[in-house]
Amino acid sequence: MKISHTELQACLQRPRGWLREKLTAPSHPFSMGYNRALLLSIYNYHRTRQASIARQYLHEIIQRHEFKDLARIGDVEIAFEAYVLWCETENLAVADSHILIRFGSGFLTLVGEVSRVDVTAEYYRAVLLGPFTPDWQRQLRMPLIQKAVSEKFARPIEEVAVAVQQLDGSNLQVRSYSKALLTRSERRFVQLSQQMQRHAGNSSAAAP
Repeated sequence: MKISHTELQACLQRPRGWLREKLTAPSHPFSMGYNRALLLSIYNYHRTRQASIARQYLHEIIQRHEFKDLARIGDVEIAFEAYVLWCETENLAVADSHILIRFGSGFLTLVGEVSRVDVTAEYYRAVLLGPFTPDWQRQLRMPLIQKAVSEKFARPIEEVAVAVQQLDGSNLQVRSYSKALLTRSERRFVQLSQQMQRHAGNSSAAAP
C-alpha cells in the first residue's frame, strides 16, 4: 500500500483511522490551488532555467483555472519573484526538481514529491517547499526521505541532507540525520508497515 510522506504523521498518530479512511474514502479529482500553481511554476523555472518562461507559465495557470482572488494572485506573483531572486542570489546549483521518491518496506511503500535537490559544498540537499511545522525535524518522514534520496542519487547517506523552505525562498532549514537515527527510523517504519498489514487483514476478515 502506498502512503504519501505527507500522510505519514497522521498514520502514526491514528493507524486504524488512517487505514479506514484510505480504504473507504472516494478518490478526489486533482484541484489547482494558489500554492500548487506557484509550486508548479517553480518547477517550470528549474526545468527551463528561464524566469520569463516560468512567469508566463504561472500567468497561464492563473487564467486557465480562473483564479478570482486578486490579493492571492498578487501574493503568488510576489512569492515567485522572491523565490527566483533567492535562487539567483545564492547561485543555486540544482541537481533536479519535482523528484518522485519511493521507499518500500513490506506492506507500506513511502512515496511522494521532493521539491528540489541542491548540490552544495556539503550535501545533496533534498528540499520540501511549502508551509512546514516547527517539529519538522522530528517527523519520521524526514530521515526516510534522506534515505530515499541517497538511494535515488547514488550518494553516501552522510552526504545527503533534508531541508524545508517557504515557497518564496525564505527560511531554509537543513538537517542531516546520523546513520544510527536513520536505522531507528527505518525500523519504526517497518514496525508501522507490519502493524498496518495486520489492521488491513483484520478489516478484510471483518468485511461481510
